[in-house]
Amino acid sequence: MTIVAWSGELDKVWPQLILATTAAAYGMTVTIFFTFWGLFALKRPEVKITGDNWMTKTLAAMNHDRLSHLNMGGAGPLMMKKLAADHKVALPQELLATAQELASASGRAA
Repeated sequence: MTIVAWSGELDKVWPQLILATTAAAYGMTVTIFFTFWGLFALKRPEVKITGDNWMTKTLAAMNHDRLSHLNMGGAGPLMMKKLAADHKVALPQELLATAQELASASGRAA
């Protein structure tokens, strides 16, 4: 299975990673191709702003932890993460780590 991660926004990354880890758990070979905007999903959560000049730093700040059009000044992602925690749904960072562990365990590159 090949998945194209075209966005780093939470409402798009979460289902992509759920699909990837589910397929990998069933023994399927899974590849996730992260496009330009999709790369924001790979940014470490403790790193708020990345870049080496004002333009790349501004872009990183604008795209940090976004929830598509439901961002609402940061309240949208907080609400979605709270609901996920209440329903015991793994965070995208945890799903990515799980996908990498499943790939390593099966001898495939992550």
